[in-house]
Formats: sequence, structure tokens, C-alpha cells
Amino acid sequence: MVLYTDGITDARSPAKEFFGEQKFEELLRTNRGKPVIEMGERIISEITKFQAGDMSGDITLLLLCRNI
Repeated sequence: MVLYTDGITDARSPAKEFFGEQKFEELLRTNRGKPVIEMGERIISEITKFQAGDMSGDITLLLLCRNI
């Protein structure tokens, strides 16, 4: 389960482009199956790179995994 605030999808590049839902969904798909901590670190890393290190908004991300 992935819970997040709009700080992820509303993150902006230096060119003022939004990170957006489509890019976020693709990022989730490409990291599916990875350990939750690694997945979270990759998501935050990609958003930080996208914003060129200029994080102007708040970001909240909660990833839950059920192990059977």
C-alpha cells in the first residue's frame, strides 16, 4: 500500500514541470518487489533529482508491505 501527499506529484523541476501521477506510477511499477526501505529511498532520490535538490514543498510517503 502506498500513501502519499501531493508534495510528490506536485514536485517541480527547475523548468517548472510537475513530477505528476504518471511518472510516480511508473516509478512505483519499476520498483515493485523491492524491499520497502529501498523502494522508499529510490522514490525520494528520484524526486530530489527531478527537483535538482530544490525541495520547495513538503513530501510525505508511507509504504506498507504485508509479509505472509
